[in-house]
Amino acid sequence: MRYKANERRLELNTSGQDIEEIVIAVCSLFVPRYTRKLYFLPRSARTWPKLAELSKVCPGFTVLGPDNWPSNLIKSWRVTQDGDWLYVIPGQGPRLTKDDLQKLVPRLSTS
Repeated sequence: MRYKANERRLELNTSGQDIEEIVIAVCSLFVPRYTRKLYFLPRSARTWPKLAELSKVCPGFTVLGPDNWPSNLIKSWRVTQDGDWLYVIPGQGPRLTKDDLQKLVPRLSTS
């Protein structure tokens, strides 16, 4: 998996991979270790059956639609989708450095 990490976010290239599986891995890595809530903001209008199941078993995970954004979204951890890229954007709480994020990426493929 190709990725870029900086102080503001982690960028994951998902081309040729299942986006839902990567989001599940991100959720299992960050919730609850680094955050209690993780929001997924998809760009496409398709359905996400695996992620709907995940939100049932992991109460800290929520798939957001175009009209159900919480008021604290900017301060919250979130994953946004843009084409083949997923952006993991940390919210408030413990700040992760670029080095921290780079060390976590290999664990995404083993989650």
